[in-house]
Formats: sequence, C-alpha cells, structure tokens
Amino acid sequence: MNFQVEGNGSTTYVQVKEGTYLFPDGKVRDWQDAIKDGSCLKYAFASHDAAYKAIELYRAKNEQSPMKFIKSNDGKYSGFYEGKHFIFGPDHVNYKKLVECFQKEQYTDFWNLSSPAVAVKNFIGKGLVVEGGAIYYDGEEVKNSLVDKIFKFMEEKLPSQPLIKFLENLMKNPSKDSRDELYDFLESGQFPLTDNGTFLAYKGLNSNYTDCHTGTIDNRPGATIPRLQRTEVDENRRNECSYGYHVGSYNFANGFQKGRLVMVEVNPADVVAVPQDYSCQKCRVTFYQPVQDCQVEFNCALVEKNEGGTYGKYEDDDSFEACNECGSDVDYCECSIL
Repeated sequence: MNFQVEGNGSTTYVQVKEGTYLFPDGKVRDWQDAIKDGSCLKYAFASHDAAYKAIELYRAKNEQSPMKFIKSNDGKYSGFYEGKHFIFGPDHVNYKKLVECFQKEQYTDFWNLSSPAVAVKNFIGKGLVVEGGAIYYDGEEVKNSLVDKIFKFMEEKLPSQPLIKFLENLMKNPSKDSRDELYDFLESGQFPLTDNGTFLAYKGLNSNYTDCHTGTIDNRPGATIPRLQRTEVDENRRNECSYGYHVGSYNFANGFQKGRLVMVEVNPADVVAVPQDYSCQKCRVTFYQPVQDCQVEFNCALVEKNEGGTYGKYEDDDSFEACNECGSDVDYCECSIL
C-alpha cells in the first residue's frame, strides 16, 4: 500500500489512493463513507511528522514489511532487513535520508545509505571498492581511522578533492607497513591536510635554521633539503632514535627546537616509519619541504597555500558548491553523470 502525504501544518492529510485516506485514528476510509458518518471532519494531521508516524503504525499493524525495526526515544533505529541487522542514530552522516527512506519504503536505498562503506564509496568515487565489509582503494584496504577522517570532512562540507589526492599519494608509498603506521601518526596529533593531498608537520631547528642533529642541513622556509633513498631511512619502528629525517607533532618538535620551529610539508608517499616512542608523535621520512616559520599550532583539518607560498586555514569561496548527494564539490562529483 502506497501513502502520499500532502498539505502542510494542521491541514496535512494522507492519501492512500484516489478517494481513500488514512485518518488520525489509524483507519483507512473511503472519502464518501467518511462524509456519511461525519468522520471527514477529522481527517487532518497536525504535521507531516504526525502523518508519517501514523503511516509507520498502520504498516506495523497491517502489512508484512521486509523491514523490521524499532525506534527509541533518542532517535536511534534498530532492526533487521533481509536477515541483516542495522542500527543508526542522529549522529549518522545520512540520518535524514535514512529516515526518509523508511517513510517512503525505499529499502534498497536505505541499505546502501546505512552502510558506512557504501557511503564512503559514494563520496570518493571510482577509486574505492567495497567488498566483504572492507573498503579498498586500488586493491589496498583503507583503514578505519582514515575513513573516520573522510566522514569528518563530509560533515564539515569540506571539498573531497584533498582527500582523494591524499589517498592517491598514500597508495604510492611502496610499504604497506609504512601506510598502516602513518595512521597512528596522524591520529596522535593535529596534522592538517593540504589541498595538494599532503600533510603538515613540525620540525625543531637551531637558531640558524640548521638541523639539530648534524647542524649542516639548511631548513629555511623555501629551501630544498637533499632527498634520501628509502634504504637510507630506518624502517624499523621499534628503533626510537635512528637514521633518516624526522618530523613530528607541534608539542614534540617544539620540545626539541633550539631557537627555531618550522612547519614542513610531507607527502605520505615519503613516510618510512613511525617510531612507537613518544606516543607515535614523530615519523621518519625520505623528504619534507620547509614551508614557513611557526609559533603556534595549526588547529584546522584542511589548509591551502596562499599567494605568498605559506599555508593558512582553508576558506570556502563562492566557487565551491557541495553536492546534495555526496557532499563533494559539484565540479568533481559524478553523481549527476549518466
């Protein structure tokens, strides 16, 4: 049985088929019969929400639905669909759409939206594959911490392209161990992602911008340090202090600096190891780019490069428009492409 909610406010009504309506008392009546017994004067619902609740109650009592669920007072839904259990609440990124699917009996759409894996796949695009409850990018599994960051970007309506570029750069890292360890590092502190798909970290230096270990490598903003081969960087994370370039969190780098603290840009493809000491707040890399002097920590998820070559907080402009379906930039979104 299909229900059509029409009208608004205190004149909301539910039509089942032409000439037949669902009434607030939970009964379906032919309009002509309602006129005869006088019940036509009580056909209206107080709101759309009241109408939808009446529809749910009617279906629960009178119809065999493939969706069995209960709704708690805090807005959480729990139930089964074709033998599969689901649970979601107001904090789900697709909550409003899921409730709408319930109301319209769009059960296939509901299941797709309720799955975090499918939601992420829809957000990123062709690069992701969902299989067996896991999420893969070009054949490599994407860990949950990165998926959580993707959802955070979705909720904050930030453009999806930086995340796509970050994943592309990350998957260019030849070591699976390095990729897995990088998640620990990124979760240990505030490391903004850039619009180039890299991330920002910090490095403590001598007052003349040279490194504190050898005193020979120039780390002035804009300078290019010598790139190391991966074999020149210790990949064993159990070795706390070892050979290779080190970058870290703001607190870690500030504690080691001897006069200068700079922000550096790191490509995830260049990460080799994340030592387990210092709560994973530093990592060894083959290369980094000094970008600017730093006195305070950047407390933002996404940054962009200014005209002067330094990074600042990403500011949305009028050219960015979020897709209603996936939250990404409509200029890159594929939802409307046939």
